[in-house]
Amino acid sequence: MNTLLVATHNIGKIKEIKLFLSDLNLKIISLSDLNITKVVEEKDDTFLSNSLLKSKEYHRLSGVITLAEDSGLEVEALNGRPGVLSARYGGENLSDSDRNDLLLSEMKDVKGLERSARYVSVVTLVSNNEISSSCGYLNGYITHQRIGIKGFGYDPIFWVPSKSNTTANLSVRQKNEISHRGKALEGIKPVLKRLYKIV
Repeated sequence: MNTLLVATHNIGKIKEIKLFLSDLNLKIISLSDLNITKVVEEKDDTFLSNSLLKSKEYHRLSGVITLAEDSGLEVEALNGRPGVLSARYGGENLSDSDRNDLLLSEMKDVKGLERSARYVSVVTLVSNNEISSSCGYLNGYITHQRIGIKGFGYDPIFWVPSKSNTTANLSVRQKNEISHRGKALEGIKPVLKRLYKIV
């Protein structure tokens, strides 16, 4: 069976990617499946460069076609913060819940449409012969409080007008239909089909 390494230690992200790519009939493995414990530091200032750092290094370590993703939340009123620092916003030791509270406190005086934000996802794919990338966006607003318990990261405070809900109240399947990650993965699917000779 064709094997694809998803270069992340984030269980929620692996679950979403596996479901989204399930129609390709690939054997999708994680870093833990290969006992790879190395954490690639996301030290660059763009989602693309951070994703490439991971896909290149984990491809080098594994020898397997490798898909990596870097994503984050850009809030207009905060000049694009937290951006590439989304997973580490406020410090490495904060939980997702703590980060949500921090962001809500920074937004406490921001009203209405000024609370606009977007999720950004950049997927990169590295094989022996090529490097490909795809990006996706999901526009929405920051709520005034956490709503919902599904998902991860900023999902409880990210309101999607077309769903009249936060991404934390959507099933994985519903989220994949509209998500930034789903859009980026959709863009990389033709490359996967070609590499794995999927008709």
